[in-house]
Amino acid sequence: MFFALIVGVLFGYYYKKPDAMMLRGVSNQKTEWKKDLFIESLRSETKLFELKTSKPFIGEDGKQYFTSHGNFLFNWLAFSESVIGFLLFCFIIFKTRMIDALKLKVKPYLK
Repeated sequence: MFFALIVGVLFGYYYKKPDAMMLRGVSNQKTEWKKDLFIESLRSETKLFELKTSKPFIGEDGKQYFTSHGNFLFNWLAFSESVIGFLLFCFIIFKTRMIDALKLKVKPYLK
């Protein structure tokens, strides 16, 4: 369970999502690839366990539109899916080993 939580926290921070303020600022860009590129550049400049950004938003014309452009949010969906997936993986491995062990123990008595 402890390892599942650690994996969940890592995925939650790694796949952090931009908040509404950041998305509002990015919406000024005209093309979708520029929006994605700006968000990815912000994500690459933030550390793994950091959700705050310090880079100002600068538009196509070179003007700085706002200094506080928002932060990232912890991705709870990535956290919950990775925890559940890791626990299911461990559960399947444990159950198959348990079934194999029981078969080996019971098989001599079935003859």
